[in-house]
Amino acid sequence: MAAIKQLIARRGDKLAREILEIIANAERGPITAQHIKAVEFLMTHSEYSELIIPEDLTAAIVDLLMSAEEDAQQLAMARRWPFWKALAIIWYKKCKKRKQPLTRAA
Repeated sequence: MAAIKQLIARRGDKLAREILEIIANAERGPITAQHIKAVEFLMTHSEYSELIIPEDLTAAIVDLLMSAEEDAQQLAMARRWPFWKALAIIWYKKCKKRKQPLTRAA
């Protein structure tokens, strides 16, 4: 609950809802703070957010299901990154990329 409240405080209702829907639509079980931070990172970081859309990210999460967690654990240890960032990168690598950056309505 605290992670969701913090997400809303940082990103506002609309973007927080979009981030949570991406995870919920993947139907991957309990949503953790790590999952929220990973999706938030991908949907808000300029390097990643312009190249992916929510539906493609959800599909990547579904495709990787449990293997993403194991791969992220290894990447986090190898790069000395927080787990959520490694998880985000694993999901991003699997995610379908757009050739042209997306323009999002404000």
